[in-house]
Amino acid sequence: AEGGAAVRDRLREFALGLGLSEDHQSLLETLLAVETEASRDRVAGLEGDALVHRIADAVIATLRSAATGGPRVLVFDDLHWSDLATLELIAQVATVTPDEPILLLCLLRPDRNAPSWPLLDRLRSGVGSAYVRLDLEPLDRARSRELLDNLLQIDELPEGIRSTILQRSEGNPFFLEEVLRSLIDSGHLLRENGRWRATTDIGDVRIPETLAGVLAARIDRLPEPTKRVAQTASVLGRIFGYRPLASVCRSAPPEERIENVDPHLGTLAYEELVRERAREPEREFIFKHGLTQEAAYSLLLKARRRELHGRAGRVLEELYAERLEEVAPLLARHFSLGGDAERAARYAVQAAQRAVALYALAEAEVHYETAVEALESLEDAPKDRLLDVILGWAVVRYKLKRYDGVLDRLHAAEALARSEDDRPRLARILSWISLMYMITGFPSRSGPYMRESAELASELGMDQLLLLPFFFATETLIDRDPRRAALQFEEVITTAREYGMKEIEGHALASSAVAYARLGDFGRARTRIREALAAAPSGGHPVKEADVHMILAQAHYELGEIETGLEHARRGAELAASRNAFECACAGYYAVGMGELERHELDRAVRSFDQSLEWSDMADWSGWTGIRNRIRAGTAAVRVAKGTGEAVADLEQALANARSGHDEYGVATLSERIARAHLTAGDPDRSATHLAEALEFYRRSGMKPYEAR
Repeated sequence: AEGGAAVRDRLREFALGLGLSEDHQSLLETLLAVETEASRDRVAGLEGDALVHRIADAVIATLRSAATGGPRVLVFDDLHWSDLATLELIAQVATVTPDEPILLLCLLRPDRNAPSWPLLDRLRSGVGSAYVRLDLEPLDRARSRELLDNLLQIDELPEGIRSTILQRSEGNPFFLEEVLRSLIDSGHLLRENGRWRATTDIGDVRIPETLAGVLAARIDRLPEPTKRVAQTASVLGRIFGYRPLASVCRSAPPEERIENVDPHLGTLAYEELVRERAREPEREFIFKHGLTQEAAYSLLLKARRRELHGRAGRVLEELYAERLEEVAPLLARHFSLGGDAERAARYAVQAAQRAVALYALAEAEVHYETAVEALESLEDAPKDRLLDVILGWAVVRYKLKRYDGVLDRLHAAEALARSEDDRPRLARILSWISLMYMITGFPSRSGPYMRESAELASELGMDQLLLLPFFFATETLIDRDPRRAALQFEEVITTAREYGMKEIEGHALASSAVAYARLGDFGRARTRIREALAAAPSGGHPVKEADVHMILAQAHYELGEIETGLEHARRGAELAASRNAFECACAGYYAVGMGELERHELDRAVRSFDQSLEWSDMADWSGWTGIRNRIRAGTAAVRVAKGTGEAVADLEQALANARSGHDEYGVATLSERIARAHLTAGDPDRSATHLAEALEFYRRSGMKPYEAR
């Protein structure tokens, strides 16, 4: 096999022949995992989706250049087993087919649960009329019988056997072919005088019920050495190289050693179980069907599988010593299944890091999971290594928005970091625990972890970890000091962009819009609203998206745009409720109720406030006294608006609660609402007292629109 340098040389020659730029060459080297330091420097500023799109651009440029020499056909087989990164690349490459002489043939099983299935919709929408879908349906019984007769014209085949074959095949041509081959292998079909004849004992033959059973029976009847070669090949994969197979067979214990695999590969090819796939840059074979490989693998006992995987890993490690990074996923798999946990962890981490660099996050998750399990099985595994792998796994799960089980594993890592007195890693773990509570809709639970993480980060000079607590501290200023909040949010936004923390950026943009609106800087508030909406989808986390919508609802309310604010409030509440994010749903329905109150949709407002209280009860946290007080105040305000005079007393009680809770903004806004109620009731003196208190706070806080109101 060619090493990285040889592959780069061939790639460079190919790229120069097509007139590709150096940037495109660097991206293709990255795709093939043969990049140099110069290539790494050229793509250093790219990550995530940006890197994926640039690699796709390089592949598209390559195809466009190649197509100038005539039509090209690209065939992608077995896409139901493809990784997400490959599927994304295919989807982007397909966009050139309407304009270039390029044909893409994509073959996949109709498995709606496979990652490949959504690709069909993307291709349909992406290439329009250039998209053609062909569904291969099972053959009906008449056509199955016709195919059976065409495959072999068999004299004296009992009708009962024929019916059993047709019934078991369920219209699958591959099943029909394999059953016939199985009957030939077993001697129940003989060729005499140019014709096939069924033997007299064929009526007693047992036809396996499944295709897997037919294939397993065929492989099991092979000569023992040939069967061992087939089973060894199945361990290497559906596609396997000649050199690895030969080396694994030669390195077997003496009683199983096979020095020359060629005659056995010849037999397997004659039996149409495998076929040669390539000769350059090295010989490569493929099982005729994925099920054929699975059947050969299923015949191995667990102990033998384990031994073969371990041997395969050691052989690949030696054969591809110059390309270990490229074959790391294979090595991780073989050593994991071979029981070599230390090597499995080492190569799984390499594979995960490589996958993250290419934004193949689903693959990175699998590799990190392998590494975690391997390290946890080792009694003497370095604890710092395990903690780093868990953190890497948590980051990937976060980016994939797969939150189940993340907090459990992070809490276990927290306990381990504390027992090891590993303060830097403890700070990072606590920060991630805090963030996970926040994005899953339980921000109140994140507080203790955020505070401890901030204390450790401050002591250790880990500035990035200080962003989350600084953001939350700034968030609390909106109600007390919007001027200071607006200034600090600028710093939060800048830092979030620097570290690529999209979820904090979107949240901070929305919150700064509220601060600017309260200060009367409506132009800047609207700018921040637009930026927050642009940032929210790129954050990609539904609960954080819900947060942004709820905050934008408040921003629009501050601007007097109640209808638009209500749209955001409802969107945020529904998103949070769909994820069972109790605290966020509580805040969302409160925002909905406030908008409906402003629009004088009083019955709807009552229902929304009731929903908000129900979600707060499910959150079941004593620290929710403040928000519950505001919800009940909203309900009382509805009753006042309906003309229920005694409801003013409920507002007075809410005001007293706000005072005791040091909720200055709540005190001011409730005082204003009570003043309006007294004025409506014809009591201007009591109204003036409450208005004076509200006005003093608004002036002190620089809230000009409130003051003017």
